[in-house]
Amino acid sequence: MHHTLKRAKLSEQISADPLKILALGENILANIALTTLVFLALQKTGLTSHFLTGAALCGILAFLIITTKNMYHDNALSQLELAAGTDPTVINSALENIGYTRNDSGEFVKKKKMFSLLHRCKSEKILIEIHDTRLKLKGPHAELEKVLATPALIQSTSV
Repeated sequence: MHHTLKRAKLSEQISADPLKILALGENILANIALTTLVFLALQKTGLTSHFLTGAALCGILAFLIITTKNMYHDNALSQLELAAGTDPTVINSALENIGYTRNDSGEFVKKKKMFSLLHRCKSEKILIEIHDTRLKLKGPHAELEKVLATPALIQSTSV
């Protein structure tokens, strides 16, 4: 029995969830404000003689790189195709075990937003679709990997 987990290409992720770009911008602006505040505090308290522009810019750039990788690679919008005959109740319990709850529209969401403080992005939700006899899950790559690693799923597909 075979499972397939595929990351969507960057262009597909952007077209499927444009709000994720706004979340990235929101995080970058918050980081710029906080980094600037920290370096101004360092200067005002006398720990540095002047504002350390280079250090602040390096910190902001590092944050930008790490956050972009986290959002568009580690938690990329992905599709998990499960082996035929996988029990949907096993998937539901696996999602509940990793902190997801089903909302009124049938999507699985975490209580805490993953990418933004202001809104929930489409790509942080997990959707379950049934095609023929196969289950397909769409959601963040890292979360779908956790579903695959769930002991109940491993046991149900090894039988």
